[in-house]
Amino acid sequence: MDVKSADPHSLLTDGPTSVTAELYFLIARLLEAGPCRNASEALKRELEVHGLLPKRLDWLGNQHEQTFEELCRRFSHITSNHLLQICNRVGPLVDKDVPNNVRGVRSLLGAGRQSVLRQKEDLVKKLNRERYVVRQNSRPRCNPVDLVGQPGVVPLLQSRELTGSIDHHSVAPSRIYGRVQQFCRTLGHLSAVYCVLFDRTGNYIFTGADDLLVKIWSALTGRLLATLRGASAEIADLAVSYDNTLLAAGSCDKIVRVWCLRTTAPIAVLTGHGGTITSINFCPADRGAVRYLASTSSDGSVSFWEYVCEPGQNPKFL
Repeated sequence: MDVKSADPHSLLTDGPTSVTAELYFLIARLLEAGPCRNASEALKRELEVHGLLPKRLDWLGNQHEQTFEELCRRFSHITSNHLLQICNRVGPLVDKDVPNNVRGVRSLLGAGRQSVLRQKEDLVKKLNRERYVVRQNSRPRCNPVDLVGQPGVVPLLQSRELTGSIDHHSVAPSRIYGRVQQFCRTLGHLSAVYCVLFDRTGNYIFTGADDLLVKIWSALTGRLLATLRGASAEIADLAVSYDNTLLAAGSCDKIVRVWCLRTTAPIAVLTGHGGTITSINFCPADRGAVRYLASTSSDGSVSFWEYVCEPGQNPKFL
């Protein structure tokens, strides 16, 4: 742009301090309309004395000092809350480029992922931190890559929640699961789902929820196949027998209920705990026709339930 042909009243200095001078002016305008009027008057005097306000350029390119009142007249479109409006727009603009880690929370004083100065490079560095997963048999899905030192407690707890096993020496980066995609999403329960379990064939999925129901889903189509009722409190844990014939559910009403997977009919209602059922599991070993179901409770007890599974007959709990 040719300075000589430009409007002398529409230009500020283009030097390295022009933005700083404009910021000083906007701060003074903000303080002027607020409760800190004495601070505003003191700031105005300091800015004029030290020549920190934006300067005017004439048609020859010479700079001229301006008073605060002159700037207010020249930039009459600048209101007292102009700086506040700028700050309110910074957060959404940054979120579009680099999303923060807490949606809806914005602060000019944030740090890390909440900082308005965050960049994509900073985000990539944090996402490169290793997260580890292992299989239930404590063997890695593949050899560890770029594993330096021992993994921390948080990655190990994540591995337990993902696969039910923790092993300091058998870990693998979670990026090997980067191609996993959502198969389907369905609303099947009326309230929060607390536990989910596959059957032994992998063709069916069992879910237990806060609505006191246990549901059976098809893992191939995602369709609801059956609903098991009877619990009088939230479902806390599920277990399927190793021969894939029984499904047990422990609930907060201190009772363990067992259903037959062939007929979806109830088999047994087991009482004896004095607190909420915290976990249940079928024993993988058997003594002929005699088998066991174990359960734990918040009362500190562990119960072993014995049942007999004769060929061609429904299991009978003793």
